[in-house]
Amino acid sequence: MKGTPKMTGITLLPIPDDLPLWTRQSAENLRCRMTDPSKCYEHNGVRYWRGTDKVIPPHVYEDAFVECPAAQKAAREAELDTFFARYKARQPAEPSSEERYEALAAFGPGVEVVDAITGRTFTT
Repeated sequence: MKGTPKMTGITLLPIPDDLPLWTRQSAENLRCRMTDPSKCYEHNGVRYWRGTDKVIPPHVYEDAFVECPAAQKAAREAELDTFFARYKARQPAEPSSEERYEALAAFGPGVEVVDAITGRTFTT
């Protein structure tokens, strides 16, 4: 869903003068990208990257010294919730023989391994 080029304004925060030059330049570049209709678009008050149709993450706002609206944060959380739900649904109940071999090589025998995303556990 590509939005129209018209976007609401963003609230710029001051970029500290004591930051390294490359950090200040990076912040300025991000600000330019976040306001460039060829790079991003807005839909229902949320900004998305045009190239991926993904919500611009709050850390990008932070890196650009731009105030991140609550709707942006909520949209990113919803996007991540959907991603992780789909990821978990695609995972098999049991690890593959390759996963078991890699875990055995990494941790040794008799160790309980926990997938930090799915919560799935198995013993090497």
